[in-house]
Amino acid sequence: MKYVIVIFFFIFNLNVYGSDSLITTSKAEFDKGKKENSFFKDLVSKKQNGQLKIASCKSFVDNKADNDFYEYTCVGSLDKQQHLIIVKKTLYNGEEYLIVNTSKNCAVTKLLGKPHVFDSLAVNFNESETTDKRKIIEIWHTTQNGLVKRETIKYNRSIDFVDIRILGDKKFVLKDQTGKYWKIDVS
Repeated sequence: MKYVIVIFFFIFNLNVYGSDSLITTSKAEFDKGKKENSFFKDLVSKKQNGQLKIASCKSFVDNKADNDFYEYTCVGSLDKQQHLIIVKKTLYNGEEYLIVNTSKNCAVTKLLGKPHVFDSLAVNFNESETTDKRKIIEIWHTTQNGLVKRETIKYNRSIDFVDIRILGDKKFVLKDQTGKYWKIDVS
């Protein structure tokens, strides 16, 4: 019986945290962190009649049908040169974000949530409800060639992050919906 309890406790902890990288911290440490950058104003897209056109890339066409609704909105650029354009795709049950790379064959990278940008790093969380019990934090490195995934961290979906800061270039400090603070050390 003792072993069953120990095994149960171990499994429960893996479901809650999912990664040794996610640990609790203080508000004082959160307050020391640098706030995220604002997006650059989009200068290369145009939306007309339910169609979003970005530079010389393909168009993103809204679908207003009840059975498969989605709508595209350009929210800005990750970079001043307008190479990495951020498109929000609004669905019935949430949102996805697409990064359109206008300098590299209009390649599209799908993010599970809004990107939070810190100089050459971008962080996102899968904010929309999913059928599994875990959420994900993705950490990306931004380059002229696009986004390169740096790390993926899985955690229990009962934690919803509402704010993020960066300390140095390898530590993120996050605030959840209950006012609790967390930090992630990345490699």
